[in-house]
Amino acid sequence: MTEPNAERRVVVGGQTAPASALASALGGQAGTPRLVVADHAGRSGFLKRLLEGDAPTACGVVAVAAGAAFDGDLRRQLFVLAGLGIQPLAIAITGLGEGDAGRFAASSEAVRAALADLGAPMAIVPVAAGGAAVPTWHYGADLTATLRGSLGSGPLRLAVVGAATLGGQPAYRARVLSGSVAAGEGLVFSPSNRLAKVTAVTGEGESVVLHLDADPGVGAGEIASHEGSPPVETDVFIGHMVWLAAGGPVVERTYTLRRGNGDVAVRIQSVDSAAGEAIKATFRTGSLIALDPFERYPATGWFRLYDGAALAACGTMGMRGYADQRFLITVRATNIVRVEHAVSTELRARRNGHRSGVLWMTGLSGSGKSTISIEVEKRLFEKGYQVYVLDGDNVRHGLNSNLGFSPEDRAENIRRVGEVAALFARAGVIVLTAFISPYRSDRDRARAAFREGFHEIYVHADLETCEARDPKGLYKKARKGEIKDFTGISAPYEAPENPELGIDTGRYGVEDSVRMVVDYIDRHFALRVAA
Repeated sequence: MTEPNAERRVVVGGQTAPASALASALGGQAGTPRLVVADHAGRSGFLKRLLEGDAPTACGVVAVAAGAAFDGDLRRQLFVLAGLGIQPLAIAITGLGEGDAGRFAASSEAVRAALADLGAPMAIVPVAAGGAAVPTWHYGADLTATLRGSLGSGPLRLAVVGAATLGGQPAYRARVLSGSVAAGEGLVFSPSNRLAKVTAVTGEGESVVLHLDADPGVGAGEIASHEGSPPVETDVFIGHMVWLAAGGPVVERTYTLRRGNGDVAVRIQSVDSAAGEAIKATFRTGSLIALDPFERYPATGWFRLYDGAALAACGTMGMRGYADQRFLITVRATNIVRVEHAVSTELRARRNGHRSGVLWMTGLSGSGKSTISIEVEKRLFEKGYQVYVLDGDNVRHGLNSNLGFSPEDRAENIRRVGEVAALFARAGVIVLTAFISPYRSDRDRARAAFREGFHEIYVHADLETCEARDPKGLYKKARKGEIKDFTGISAPYEAPENPELGIDTGRYGVEDSVRMVVDYIDRHFALRVAA
């Protein structure tokens, strides 16, 4: 199957000198990709036409006059291009002469500073005055070569439109977002994680029909990809966006997120930073969705955000600090049957004289989780409870010694501990866990492992208090850059929304905090014997 991009129509915007020079430099050259030319100097009318019209183009180039002053307008232009599904591949610095190598270097540095958090792997290319392809002092690729090399690159992404009726053979209509597919290749559908093999591909351009060896039973909005390069599956992501609506984003309000593979309901969990109309926010969905971080694959990492029917923002999706959850839900074991125990959890509770369960302590490093849990264990043991502490550092010496501290390893660490804690609880033990466990999704999975007896305890103190304690010297190392992805400093912490118990260790000392937990256990785990 051929790449679809060559079939897309030409849309050229911008009427002032930089865009005209850029269009002249690219015009009439064989193999030149179809593109949008965005003129930084003539931005407002051009962006208005893009927002009001249909622009199903393959890529975007922003033309910037050498020496131009940079402000939020350049960011706005690139975010709008991305939010319309136009992949911004290059920044063209125009109007350069043979003695302007220094001006190009200064302009390039200014562009990089203005777009520091955008994350797009865009090339910055000089274009000489008069429309010549490149000044002689530039030894890199010219604009045409840059676009040829970037356009159509990236992994296979097919947006499933729906099932096709073809005489009983499984088939699905799909729209090509990037890459190519051929008969004999295996596909994974996301976020359902279902597999199928392609027997034939029919159709042309962007619209194709996938003939499959088995029916994966997926619906519209799923993304089909090669098994070796699937998209991320997540229920949380970071959005970098330009806010276009009146008023600002509203935390906990539900919006509609529109992407190349359809719409999904999202809510803004938090607004993390705002500088004028440039907004960074954390989004959460009700279930797992498939996406690509913009910095990895710009063609599929964009979104438009709607508040009702009104366009509220254009932006890009990122996953910095968050884990790909695909492998946390993937089940590889087959031909297995659960064995039921002859001794029930209820019988164990009667033998022990108390119920079992999991008390999951979560909070920042230095909040007091380990100190409290170890002392609670001691008090409960003295009172006759069957109790054990699973501590984060201790578990990493054995069970999880092969895991690091990347978002994916952190998530797997908590998945394993959640399952082990549930096994202990089914054996009749009260399990106290002391883990930062920064992600709500991971704690929700731990709760699902022993739902009937899971109790979330939020051990909290403000960041300044935790950093002042710094019992292991970790904050000091994180501030020096010696520890990457450190929760609270360079990685997120998502506080519990409705914990069963909250303990403010900035307000209460160890003794009072321990008493709160012991009292809670006495109330909720003691067996009530009828008189």
